[in-house]
Amino acid sequence: MAIGKSLSSLAATALVVAVATAASTTVADARSYVPRGCTGKREYEVTLWLNWSGQTHPRSYPAGGNFSPPTVAAHASRYQMWAPGSFASEGIKTVAETGNPAPLREELTTYQSAGHVSSWSGTDAPTDSGVEKVVLKVTADGDTGATYVSGATMLFPSPDWFTGFYDVPVCRWGRWVSKKGGRLTFWDSGTDSGETHEADDAATVPPTTIFSIQNRDFPAFDTPVGWYSVQAVARLVADPLSPGVYHAAGTAGRPHGGASAANTHVDQLGTPPPGVDGGERAAPARLGHHHAGGHDGGDGGGGGGGGGVRDQPIRLHDNNEQYQLHSTRADLYAIIQTTEALEGAWRRGSVSEAAYVQAVRTLIAQFKSTADLLSDQMPNPEDFWTQCGLSAQAARIRLCRERVPGTHVGLEGGAAGARAGTSTAAAVAAAPAGPSAAAEETATQERQQALKRVATSTAVAGAGVVQAGALLNCCERFLTALDLLQLQMTAVDQVYPQLLQVVESLDRVASVPATFDGKATLAKWLTKLKTLPATYQLNEDEVRQLTYDLNMTYRDFRAAVGA
Repeated sequence: MAIGKSLSSLAATALVVAVATAASTTVADARSYVPRGCTGKREYEVTLWLNWSGQTHPRSYPAGGNFSPPTVAAHASRYQMWAPGSFASEGIKTVAETGNPAPLREELTTYQSAGHVSSWSGTDAPTDSGVEKVVLKVTADGDTGATYVSGATMLFPSPDWFTGFYDVPVCRWGRWVSKKGGRLTFWDSGTDSGETHEADDAATVPPTTIFSIQNRDFPAFDTPVGWYSVQAVARLVADPLSPGVYHAAGTAGRPHGGASAANTHVDQLGTPPPGVDGGERAAPARLGHHHAGGHDGGDGGGGGGGGGVRDQPIRLHDNNEQYQLHSTRADLYAIIQTTEALEGAWRRGSVSEAAYVQAVRTLIAQFKSTADLLSDQMPNPEDFWTQCGLSAQAARIRLCRERVPGTHVGLEGGAAGARAGTSTAAAVAAAPAGPSAAAEETATQERQQALKRVATSTAVAGAGVVQAGALLNCCERFLTALDLLQLQMTAVDQVYPQLLQVVESLDRVASVPATFDGKATLAKWLTKLKTLPATYQLNEDEVRQLTYDLNMTYRDFRAAVGA
């Protein structure tokens, strides 16, 4: 039994070492990586297409419903205008309950003086109706970290309901984003308990955090109240003769600065994108109180003021089918890299032959199953090496050409072990009989001992294979979840299933204690994600915290299993 336990321990440890070797660079980079910030300033045009009427919301739209004066701001992560799960500030509370933007704008001015807000703007009067288009401008400042845009406006009349957007990033990986956008949905500030549009004031004591009331039955908020876009319109450069004064690139003598950028004219870039001025989804034709012409068409450089915005985030998929394709290719890549690391560890003698055989057989089976899913796009699995520029030749030979472990020394699994036991028994049985009864008795005892050793080794190896497979699966789930966040796939319906698979795979590893702290950490995330809508996108702070928690849990997991 001591030999069996040692073999099982070696198999599990060696497998995790191989996987950890392949993933070590990724984990180290994730912990030491510091995002590169943007530099200089960019002017952004914020457009609100407000679409709230008896036609869009026939079951609950109040007669004469409209919106309070919208307010938008460009700010650093050190300031938060509002966010789900946080308590409303006095400014947001006043906007949501009365529509008065003054306290919020005073708050923004205070934070602007402290360097946390670079620019804000807003209209002077409420909208004429619930169907209107409002265009405002703000200036993001990469040097102070003010690279997020938020906005809010009240639905009037209502107890404390509002719409808007929060913490929209306009800087990614050190590059200015050309355009971001999304739906405008219904939110409750958590400060009034009224249940209908014209309910009497009923202060919520104590107040709750901001929460979504989208898709509730009554009032019927089953349709978004509009949509928004945040689009770059000009690159601003400092005036060398006037400190603190900025001009649009390609212009001269046009100052740009101050608390609000809404009414400062600069050259516009490009042409209107689809959906603007009567485009997609029957955008409202009415014009709001502030309007600026022209929009950047995207990545195409731009005209007019020069210095067009070329940095637009790239989406790897547009639908679930494409997402599954990329996920499968990522799995294939991980299997190849793990096999390459395992082959190197075996050549250096860092992995026992028995552990190597069991691990590589699992990887071969996983490679074949995964490659079969890509057979329509890639009939020859070896084409994957060419497409991805891989140089993992050891993995190529093992997975595509030989398709068997590099050695037949040691145990090869239960069936093979049984065959080996049979062969051993047959060989012992075939030994010539000795000239005496004592020799015959000795030979019989040796045969019985040989059979016992083979049977014991085979049984222990089988248990080791099951546990090694659980370890490999758990490592793969961790790496897949981390890759998902790195690829900016941060919607709840994308993150939750992967996180759930990580927790389930941890439960299947017998060597992880029941009191393992990482399980509690991930369980808290699952509980939080359950309360959010499927389309909710994790903000940058949430993604950063989840990435940190996953990395720390993965590190502790490797320590717990003796990697």
